Amino acid sequence: MFLDGLAEVLGVSPMVFQPDDVVARQVVEGIQRLAASGQGFTMAARGAEEMGVSPQMLAALAAVLEQAERDRPGAQST
Repeated sequence: MFLDGLAEVLGVSPMVFQPDDVVARQVVEGIQRLAASGQGFTMAARGAEEMGVSPQMLAALAAVLEQAERDRPGAQST
C-alpha cells in the first residue's frame, strides 16, 4: 500500500495517516487485549507536553482499562 511505503520512507508509523477514530479504536482494542491477558500493566503520560498524552486522554484510556478489567473473565469484583 502506498501509505505503508510512505510511512516507511518517512520513518513513522502508518497510523499517522489514519483518521483519528481509526487510531483511537486500535488503541482501545490494544488496551482491552492487554487487560484481558491478566498480566497487568500501567500507563503513564510520556513525551514533551505538546506531543505527549494529555491528562484527559490518559483519564479516558484509564477508564477503558478499568472497564476491560471489570469485564475480564475471572476478575475479582470489589
